[in-house]
Amino acid sequence: MPEPKRDIGNNAEAKPDDERRELALRRLSDSMMISLGAEFAQASNRRLLEQGYFSKLHLHWPILHQNTFHSNAQPEQLVQAVLVAGLWMTGTAKARQLAECHHDKIVEIQCENSSILEQQSDIFNAPRPEFLAFFQSIMISTILLTYRAANGTPGAVVDNKRLLRLTVYSKRLYRLFNNAGVFDQQRIDAENPLDPIVREQYQRLAIMLFKAFVHLNALLITHLPKFRLLDYFHPAMLNVRVPSSQEIWNASNKDHLQDVDGRALIGSLFTGDTNNLTYQTLTSISACDFSTGMILGCFNKRRPDESLLELMGRVSPFLAWHFNIQASEESRIEYDDES
Repeated sequence: MPEPKRDIGNNAEAKPDDERRELALRRLSDSMMISLGAEFAQASNRRLLEQGYFSKLHLHWPILHQNTFHSNAQPEQLVQAVLVAGLWMTGTAKARQLAECHHDKIVEIQCENSSILEQQSDIFNAPRPEFLAFFQSIMISTILLTYRAANGTPGAVVDNKRLLRLTVYSKRLYRLFNNAGVFDQQRIDAENPLDPIVREQYQRLAIMLFKAFVHLNALLITHLPKFRLLDYFHPAMLNVRVPSSQEIWNASNKDHLQDVDGRALIGSLFTGDTNNLTYQTLTSISACDFSTGMILGCFNKRRPDESLLELMGRVSPFLAWHFNIQASEESRIEYDDES
């Protein structure tokens, strides 16, 4: 059962900043934990669910560094997010039903605690390495909520409710990331001068949240066509460097320091400050994540008189195939269920 919500900051104001941050993060992370079933405790099942996450969801949302995740001990909150998402990605009806039950609890707790995050904005105010796993776990929950909203029945009340929750959830996550400097490469570099893997994971968080935002707008068009589309998150705000290619990111022996200072800021594509390197920049983004590169290319070519609705129409071909998860027996991952 999740730990009851507690007032994180009232008795900690006199503590040094480092201790206060550590206390706030620990209490908030603990409060967002849920109790998973016994089947999740089996090492063989955990490996299979992690495999489901990295072989499916990670292909389209590469926010984690797989080698780091497997090589280093990870906070349990992040592990839970990966396991639940991996279970949903198995594709079987029974697995998805169980995953959605756990995911609903996680999302409900995270929504309840979002007000605490806003109250503690002076704590979560920088892209520090100790915050990374916490941010990643919330991002994974958001991505899975996007899949579930897309997988529902258009017009169904329950799915519209889920979609509206995703709308609120995404905006709160945007505010959290913006306040923490996740969209600002200078702040990322300043907080993580010696760890290129952490820096790049923050860059990927920024980019994948924008991608989720675009998916959300596409879902609003499909499920709630009368709902006003959201335009508060413009790609010009992505003042982060282009991440490394998929090949480099997924290999354990590649040098992530190579060409780190030479990569363009993604936001420069929309400020006229790319030194005529637009094609090269978009190609590099596509090498990191193909659909993100295509989405940003559509935004880059947006006409001054083109509405967001029209733009979403051009972007949609690069979104729909994300949700076409094959449920064939060949693509399913079976795990032991003792229940």
